[in-house]
Amino acid sequence: MYIYIYIYIYIYIAKIVPTGVYALNALGLSTQVPLNLVYLTNGAPRVIKIGKRTIKFKRTTPKNLLAKGKISSLAIQD
Repeated sequence: MYIYIYIYIYIYIAKIVPTGVYALNALGLSTQVPLNLVYLTNGAPRVIKIGKRTIKFKRTTPKNLLAKGKISSLAIQD
């Protein structure tokens, strides 16, 4: 439960956008479900391990996080 609370706080303090296979899956362009999730963030870069899953936050420039909508933020990435 601690990890979920931590991720909840991290999401609302820092902006995050999913990348890679997870973004393709969310857009419906792939049926693969990734074991390792990668997010772009304006917060601190870090890695969180939950069982066999890994959530990686990569720091990026604010320009890459400017998209307003959920779909546009998934589709528009440098």
